[in-house]
Amino acid sequence: MRVIEPGHIYELNNLDGEGKSVLITYVNRENNPHEGTQTQEILRAQIDINSVLIDRTNHCDSCLRWEGNDRIIKAISESQRQLRLALLYHEQRALERKMDKGKLLPENIPVAEDGHIQIVEDVCIWKENKHTDADTGCGYVVNDQPLRVKDLMRADYTSSPYKFCFGCGKKIKFIPLNEEN
Repeated sequence: MRVIEPGHIYELNNLDGEGKSVLITYVNRENNPHEGTQTQEILRAQIDINSVLIDRTNHCDSCLRWEGNDRIIKAISESQRQLRLALLYHEQRALERKMDKGKLLPENIPVAEDGHIQIVEDVCIWKENKHTDADTGCGYVVNDQPLRVKDLMRADYTSSPYKFCFGCGKKIKFIPLNEEN
């Protein structure tokens, strides 16, 4: 990794291919303004990558069991938790700054039944039906997909939170046919 513009542009090492640089560019609103991403988005990407690593390790473990995979998953899960905390701290900083500027009044934030800030679950609901495989919240057509998707739909989503909709990318909340739709 090489620093191109301190705090804003970083060049990652490249392997194979034509030697094109891979850059991570953060937004710069200071003396040399330019577009880019922010740390929170990179943290979200790292959290997602950890989900992929966990899923891959689970797959490899199902092919050939090795007790070391449990330690790998535990380490990646803890890393993912730490990344989520870092993301929360960034968002806490942003919320405090908005409050200080009078743009946010915490007492006006909706609360849930437990008396704490209300969290809106962002999921894609897949409802199994009699005529197709499922109706999806984003309009993704499930019945045009191979059998592996049908098997995926019938998986127990409570034990593995890493199942995502192929249409919108959100986590799937699956409602079987025998439950009230």
